[in-house]
Amino acid sequence: MARNLCAQLLSHPTNMIRLIIVENDVAEARYFTSERITMGRDVGSSVRIASKAASRRHCQVEQLPGAVKVVDLNSQNGTRVNGQRVTQKKLKEGDRIEIGRAVIYFQEAPDEVLKIVPELQDKNLDRLKRERADIEGRLAKFLEEAEQKLGPEGLRVVERETQTFLDERELSYYRKLEERYSRLLKLQGIVAAINSERDPGKLMTLILDAAIEITSAERGFLITKDEQGELHFSGARNFDREFVKKPIYKISRSIAEQVMVSGDPVLTSDAQIDDRFSSYLSVADLHLCSVLVLPIKVGTDVHGVFYLDNRFAHGVFSDEDFDILISFAQQAGIAMITSRLIEENIQRARALEASKGDVDRLNQALSQEVERQKQELESLSETARTRTEGERTFKFDYSRIIGRSPAMEEVFALLDKVIPSDMPVLIQGASGTGKELIARAIHDNSHRKNKNYVSENCAAIPESLLESELFGFKKGSFTGADRDKSGLFLEAHLGTLFLDEIGDTSTQMQKKLLRALQEGEIRPVGGKQVVNVDVRIISASNKDLRKLVEDGSFREDLLYRLNVITLKVPDLRDRKEDIPLLVDHFIEKMAVSTGKPKVRVSKEAMIFFLHHDWPGNVRELENEIQKAVTLSDGIIMPEVLSEGIRPKGGPPGTKTSTSAYGAGTMKEIVKREVERVETEVILDALSKSKWNKSETARVLGVSRPTLDSKISAYGLKRED
Repeated sequence: MARNLCAQLLSHPTNMIRLIIVENDVAEARYFTSERITMGRDVGSSVRIASKAASRRHCQVEQLPGAVKVVDLNSQNGTRVNGQRVTQKKLKEGDRIEIGRAVIYFQEAPDEVLKIVPELQDKNLDRLKRERADIEGRLAKFLEEAEQKLGPEGLRVVERETQTFLDERELSYYRKLEERYSRLLKLQGIVAAINSERDPGKLMTLILDAAIEITSAERGFLITKDEQGELHFSGARNFDREFVKKPIYKISRSIAEQVMVSGDPVLTSDAQIDDRFSSYLSVADLHLCSVLVLPIKVGTDVHGVFYLDNRFAHGVFSDEDFDILISFAQQAGIAMITSRLIEENIQRARALEASKGDVDRLNQALSQEVERQKQELESLSETARTRTEGERTFKFDYSRIIGRSPAMEEVFALLDKVIPSDMPVLIQGASGTGKELIARAIHDNSHRKNKNYVSENCAAIPESLLESELFGFKKGSFTGADRDKSGLFLEAHLGTLFLDEIGDTSTQMQKKLLRALQEGEIRPVGGKQVVNVDVRIISASNKDLRKLVEDGSFREDLLYRLNVITLKVPDLRDRKEDIPLLVDHFIEKMAVSTGKPKVRVSKEAMIFFLHHDWPGNVRELENEIQKAVTLSDGIIMPEVLSEGIRPKGGPPGTKTSTSAYGAGTMKEIVKREVERVETEVILDALSKSKWNKSETARVLGVSRPTLDSKISAYGLKRED
């Protein structure tokens, strides 16, 4: 009985791994039976590597059911298998693992290596066999003595104790079962909690914290998408239960949108080497590693996504996590929809309750109210038809921007909404339209107005100097760097940085700008330490950046971060009502700078100004005024204007004689001419669009209410 028990106890299979380690022309063969073999410079490593190129905890070899794999432990210089750098890879017999100058062969090695390994086949293996035979003999002897002294009952006690000792390897399996059971109990409690939470904000926080805790993720995001395709973050948390700032810059937008569109989850243990994401620039730029993205579904409808990641560890999310979170996401989606519906019903109930007492009074006053609103509407319509430029009021001061045309009023209305936020702004417009004036107005009216406003034209600086100009440099980083210098990002800290002509930067510079924008940190040229900065970015370009993205000369992910809000500055030809104001402003400016009396503008010259298309926009107009004032003797006449502005025969449909414009002041004549030109342009556009007002407004670059106001003011009818 004792002999049979001995054979039974020693029948547990033992997976033995042989590693042939070659370093500094010395080779040895070692055998391991443990589930995890660590390698590195650390003295506690199973295989200690002397090479300085090895990290303290460099990599490890793991025994899996039916397989063995090597896993890199975020080493500084990387782990290679058969010459290829890997993060993790299943091993086959004869594979060559390279750590610095050390080489480790798995199970088998080439003949030339075997020759320098003394007693490779016998030394360690024979020792292990002898030890096993010795243990087997001593165990058999011990069991025979136990049977003689203790009898069958005592032998069974010994069997249980020995079995417990030999089954230590199996305990890990049961511990895993216990951990899974514990997680399922915890998940059950969390699901109950989220189903009872009715506050939407608290619900999102509870869901994210639970998902992060269950999976050991570093960060978690709840993302939805509106009808315009913009991403919205219902929650963004990290493992410390803190809110993640600027979450739009911390995720791969491409992966999130892929899951939203397809409804299929995404799981990767290392996004950097996953072929599915090789074309996603954000994956490389954000250094994403473990990523798990699950759709939040109710039925077949995708309402958003769970986005979990860990930038520092590979294989964080297991298949078990995947299965658990699929169910969790379904429960969370139902809870989110339920919470939202309950909140909407509560708001409706409150509104009904608040209005219940007023129903009778409102019914009695309904006819009087309708009549009053009708009269008020007629009054407002009349006011809109007779309103003069400049009467519209705005929340902020735009006095430094000359313009009261409808096109500029739309710009000011948008600025009223943009200025209070800290969102990046992209200003698009042709050269000379005044993009920097717009940027300055945003800064001067914002809460950052008491901090620095820094401006830089990216097209005016050579590519080799732009990086040091923006990020600064350290002494000795290049020839001529005889001192440390802080860059424009640091100068604009807590203020505003205006980057003009951003479309002219190289793709390499764009990548560095992207990192500064998404992480809020910079690294000076030649420096090793990063510096955190808080800067509002306003960028501008006279080029269509989306077309540059299509051409491959501008990064799409950088465009997403720059054009959170896009503002279009109209050309001067689209706001000719502002030309008299601009002319007067530039003449006044010349008078102040020269100390001479302010000149006047003849009626004929003003007509030429109004008829010119101004391809150079406001800048061209200012240059023309400077030239005209210099050549004039108290009054600007057509003779001093450039030939491009004063074509032979005068402007189309006009005469050079002042009598052609009738009596009145210059302002009155100009107003009549502007109205005449606007009438012709509007009628022509309406005719071409067959009186489709929406299409006409789009072609003319004005809003539909502005077009309707002009049609009414000028009394235009279809038969015209």
